[in-house]
Amino acid sequence: MAQTKDPYQEWVSQREERRQTREQTYKAIKARDPKQAEQFLQTMERMEVEMEAKLNVEAPKVRPDWTLLQRLRDDLAALRRELAAMSRDESAAQAWYGGSNSSLSGLVPAGSPKARPLVAQNPDFFDRSRPCTDIQLITVRFVWEGLSDEFIGKKRLEEFLQTNDWKRLASLMDGAQVRVSWR
Repeated sequence: MAQTKDPYQEWVSQREERRQTREQTYKAIKARDPKQAEQFLQTMERMEVEMEAKLNVEAPKVRPDWTLLQRLRDDLAALRRELAAMSRDESAAQAWYGGSNSSLSGLVPAGSPKARPLVAQNPDFFDRSRPCTDIQLITVRFVWEGLSDEFIGKKRLEEFLQTNDWKRLASLMDGAQVRVSWR
């Protein structure tokens, strides 16, 4: 995966190349017109300072935290190694969670102390006597992350969620389970 370069650091790292190019161009212009060469040099030096300042000020807004990004990449690589180390049977079996101190993923072998199933099946949740085409579960989930608490759409949605008679809706659907969550 190619790593994106930080524009500010890239600009700073190429300073010497730009200085050499600027000197060569200055000498060539000076041979023809010394006054124009001085104007060129002043303009280029001003541009150098302004560009560095601009990139340095703007960079924190657009520059990712490279240490955090590298840590995330390292964690992802570790998770991939953990998955690759599992046998085919292990990766197909029930996953057991043992807490965040056990491994990066928190997964542990079955039967480990304090281990609990990552996913638990509840065969009694659905009424197996009903046709498979019946609706027995409706999940409604609204997420408004990033929106202000003052956003009118959020307020209306929250009001709808809190005032709707969800049990009545379930009864209209012949006893379907209705689960509503919002955050």
